[in-house]
Amino acid sequence: MKIVIIGAGIVGASLAYHLSGKGADVEVIEAVRPGYGTSTSTFAYLNAVRFSGRYAMLRLRALRYWHELAGRLGARDIVHGDGSIFYTNNEADAAQLEKHLAASSEAGLRYERWTAKRLMTDLEPDLIFPETDYPIVRMPEEGRLEPAPMIGLLLRAAQDLGVKVSSGERVLNIEHTPTTVRVLTSGRILDADQALVCNGPDSKALLDQIGVSLPINTQPGVTLVTRPLPVRLRHVVYAGQVHFKPEGGGRILAGRTDYRKEIPSAAEAQSYAQETALLVKPWIRNFGENEVETVRVGVRPIPGDGLPIVGRIPQMPNLSIAVMHSGISLSGLVGKLLAGEIIDGNDNPDLADYRPQRFLDGAVQLRDEFAPWGPGDQVRASPPKNDATATGHV
Repeated sequence: MKIVIIGAGIVGASLAYHLSGKGADVEVIEAVRPGYGTSTSTFAYLNAVRFSGRYAMLRLRALRYWHELAGRLGARDIVHGDGSIFYTNNEADAAQLEKHLAASSEAGLRYERWTAKRLMTDLEPDLIFPETDYPIVRMPEEGRLEPAPMIGLLLRAAQDLGVKVSSGERVLNIEHTPTTVRVLTSGRILDADQALVCNGPDSKALLDQIGVSLPINTQPGVTLVTRPLPVRLRHVVYAGQVHFKPEGGGRILAGRTDYRKEIPSAAEAQSYAQETALLVKPWIRNFGENEVETVRVGVRPIPGDGLPIVGRIPQMPNLSIAVMHSGISLSGLVGKLLAGEIIDGNDNPDLADYRPQRFLDGAVQLRDEFAPWGPGDQVRASPPKNDATATGHV
């Protein structure tokens, strides 16, 4: 089976790896180069908290699968399972966190309660956590992924099985017949049995062009990377208005928990990053006044109801889509499940909640202001009409 994958971020790389492992003839088309877009300008937090129901189960399975995949690829040094920490110091945030914990723990996510003193003594001596009357919560199964080297490892393993990766080639259009699909790029025409749209925030424009209207919103995010600091941080940390995590070599990657609606200019991004650094400073020892080394602006693809969009386009059975937030958390497992569907020809019930058909049927409620990490956010997969078809057990 000849398959063209559009996009070489973490989602496309995972699909290339899993499809090639099943014997498919795969070519990946990337407009710039692998990992150039959202995948390597994101916070890259492996998480399942703040979600509920079958979607939380899927995310938890996805976290565990990354560790399985890391062992297979010799990549245990880039999939980090040190956990996440949520610090709260007020009634509203603590109450909201308790709701999230109740939902995600029901799906199987483990959590622990810590005091500030014990956490700083036993786990993170370079954090500065004032004592609080509210529990500090640690999710030991969460963690972080280094997306750039993981994309490289997945694609290299796929290339060893014959996958071709073509960079600097933009897809201009897609044509389809009842049995084949034709992909027109900036330099050539490719005929294939199947094509997969996995180019993140650029997916909507490409699909709109061929008459497939799916609600894929875009949301910019600004993160900063510090200079090397004399600290040793292990966990992903959410505290106050910021979240931060280790980035290697003593560097810290940090972002804000509020969200911009428009892509900032370079000057705006720099200013925003400096403001973020001031908010991070009180939480970390030895954090100086001018610690911003790099500013990154990423654009996230956000499906209209907050859930992934995965599977065949109904009007075009030879065309599939895989767009989601968070691609970092989900892409390993989703790549495996979708590759199985494409090669075997059987729908996987674990993906039943995420089909593009739900939007075309008008069966879901769209969310105009979806902030994936905003206070109080919780996403639940709606039960399908026949609940007996849904598995998703951890």
